[in-house]
Amino acid sequence: MPMTGTETGTHISLTSCLADVQEQELSWLWYPYLAHGQLALLDGDPGTGKSTLAWQIAACLSRGLCLPDQQGNIYGPSTTPSRTLLISAEDALTFTVVPRLRKMEADLSYIHTLHGWAGHEGQVHRFSLKNIDTLVDALEQLHPAFVVIDPIQ
Repeated sequence: MPMTGTETGTHISLTSCLADVQEQELSWLWYPYLAHGQLALLDGDPGTGKSTLAWQIAACLSRGLCLPDQQGNIYGPSTTPSRTLLISAEDALTFTVVPRLRKMEADLSYIHTLHGWAGHEGQVHRFSLKNIDTLVDALEQLHPAFVVIDPIQ
């Protein structure tokens, strides 16, 4: 898609003409909730099960299980197991995340976590969205079907 730029002092605004945009069909990880390659936010009050839902999706994907439709029905055969990348800042992996995933019968070999990144002197730093390159590196390494950042703040 051709883009044009306009310099406005400190930055360049990039624009494109919509006539040049090539339309694409969405493919779904979980229809109609999670489209492949798209951002989805799960929002709600504390304690309403947002993390548990995300972990259950990861558990199903890790075993190649289909996810339910809007009526709760499962259609179609199982698929190939898929990876999930979990970034959890609130729940301890050892006390909360792993035990719950085990109860959900997840195949933990398909579920990975991003702790942080190593600095020049070998110092380990916690992951934050300021270090987005760290996330990009993990995505390129793992090619996960599902990424959970919990919480997003």
